[in-house]
Amino acid sequence: MNLLHNKIFIIGGSVLIGIGIIAGSTFLISSRTQNYNTVKVERKDITEKIKATGKVEALDNVSLAFDKSGSVSHVNVKVGDSVNAGGTLGALSSDELYASLEGAQADLKAEQEKLGQLQSGSGNTSTELVTAQHKLYDSVQGGLTTADDSVRNKVDQFFTDPDTMNPKILFAFNDYDLKEKINGERLVVEETLTKWREMNTKLSLNSISNSDAEQARGYLTTIKNFLDDVSRAVNNFEPNNTLSQTTIDKYKSDVAAARANINATLSNITNAEESLRGTSASGSVQETRVSKAQAAVDAILSQINHTIIRAPFSGIVTKAEPKVGEYFAAGTPAFGIMTKDAFKVEIQIPEVDLAKISVGNKAAITLDAYGTGNVFDAHVSAIDPAETVTNGVGTYKATLLFDKADNKIYSGMTADAEVSTHISNQALVVPSRAIIRRGNDTFVLVQNGKEYLEKKITTGIMNTNADTEILSGLNEGDLIASFGNN
Repeated sequence: MNLLHNKIFIIGGSVLIGIGIIAGSTFLISSRTQNYNTVKVERKDITEKIKATGKVEALDNVSLAFDKSGSVSHVNVKVGDSVNAGGTLGALSSDELYASLEGAQADLKAEQEKLGQLQSGSGNTSTELVTAQHKLYDSVQGGLTTADDSVRNKVDQFFTDPDTMNPKILFAFNDYDLKEKINGERLVVEETLTKWREMNTKLSLNSISNSDAEQARGYLTTIKNFLDDVSRAVNNFEPNNTLSQTTIDKYKSDVAAARANINATLSNITNAEESLRGTSASGSVQETRVSKAQAAVDAILSQINHTIIRAPFSGIVTKAEPKVGEYFAAGTPAFGIMTKDAFKVEIQIPEVDLAKISVGNKAAITLDAYGTGNVFDAHVSAIDPAETVTNGVGTYKATLLFDKADNKIYSGMTADAEVSTHISNQALVVPSRAIIRRGNDTFVLVQNGKEYLEKKITTGIMNTNADTEILSGLNEGDLIASFGNN
């Protein structure tokens, strides 16, 4: 009996608990349903924005130092002065450099005047050129006469038919190959003299050139080689019934004189050629001297420039350390300058937002000094490709430039920026608080009579007013549940 009583009690208790849970669930569902606010899906423009904070900085802010050490000769500015790009801020003493510059400029002027004389033909080189041309002309013309005399008068006396197609050296000597070589060379020499004679008939004092000299030296070399072989043959001549020792000695003497004359002629033509080449090149030599003198002037001017600090851009002087008369070491910060009306704000973009932002995006900046009522237009001018890690969080620096100058903006002010990264015009928009996310699914509750049905959706961008773009799943005018005020 007790056991049955206990079972009835347990069953009864379970039923009561179940009824209580059902009642409670019904109450919760009813309560949640009563708290729904119904909103309508609308079309309107929506802008995605990234918010960040930064500091106002001058667009350009540099510290300048002297490139060399020295005594300060003058300081032209003080802190707060406005300067134009290229303006002199200060300089070191450079009296010795200016003295050297005057000497170098005088040297340059002298070399330029010499070059002008050469180019106009009024300089000494004009006379030197004519003299060199005369010398080369005479040596080439006279060289033919010497060569002709050396062959016809001093060698042909022991040849038969020397100027025919079958010249032969007289007298026997113990070198058959040399004899045949000399006979062949005599034929070539005859052709050489003929060519030289033809060349000389075309030469004139004004047309003579180094190429003519080279041709004449080639003719002389052919004749010289012939005479060298003839000398070897004559030295092998032996006296006999038809050839006396006296005659042999005369042949030796004549050949030696011929060789000496040819060598002297070669030397004369070479010297005359070099003289003409040197005189002809004097113009280019003088141009080189002018270039060297100009380089010397430029080098001194460069040294003088290193004693002067000039403003790299127009702006405001933020530092002016040197004092006239004091010694200032190279590399020591001397002057500071920043842009006057151009300012920037650098902000850090989280990695998750990096893909959203691009150079050229518009931005709205407010400055703490003036409150949210004063908005300054700006744009993204640069995004650093390198990551900056702060407290273990990776961010990327973006630089914002103000669109126009404003005398309210000062370096160092705290700035709040909203960067507009994407705009969708006339998009379907719902309050972000109406969106429910469960796992990987996103949906809203769409009103259907007195009920609300789940509807899966695809979302786009979200603005700072807690509105979200709907890409798919809803239509304009649909009524959906919105939960609370946020």
